[in-house]
Amino acid sequence: CGEIDYEPDAEASLRAIAARKGITVEEAAYDALLEDEGRGILFLPINAGRVELLGQDITGMPVHRIARAGMVRTFQITQPFAKLTVHENIAVGAYQKYPDRQQSWEHAHAIARQVGMEHMLTQPAADLTVAGRKRLELARALATSPRLLLLDEVTSALDPELVGEVLTVIRDLAAGGMTMVLATH
Repeated sequence: CGEIDYEPDAEASLRAIAARKGITVEEAAYDALLEDEGRGILFLPINAGRVELLGQDITGMPVHRIARAGMVRTFQITQPFAKLTVHENIAVGAYQKYPDRQQSWEHAHAIARQVGMEHMLTQPAADLTVAGRKRLELARALATSPRLLLLDEVTSALDPELVGEVLTVIRDLAAGGMTMVLATH
């Protein structure tokens, strides 16, 4: 149905992918990109080449338009809206697809259930553990109903048990047909 292409310039400083002429992620697949510590290869600005999502050139588009086109990302260092509840944080992402407050609220609740945060909906985001903030970051991205989800170090700073829990969520998403790219060291 669609794919994303990233074609770096031959002079790109992105050693891990510069040797390749491009990366294609087929829909309903999940792939991983390994990066050199601190390089952020997946999320550097594009200086040359192009990025296509489902046949649409999204190179240079503002982030909100890229998200509306169906590609969203998580951040390694999470920054939830600390004064909002978990439910309100997830609803922020849902508003993009569901501008009606009730619909976005219901969608946010469903996403919280999907990532195992349903019991935390009324909790202030500021009170979340690192693992809770990682899940919330994933939930906010999922609330936009993306076609392609870019996950930046989604398991960093988690103990092995929590890594397993997050990977279970990712596997469930993959089994449900979510297209994902995971960037990790």
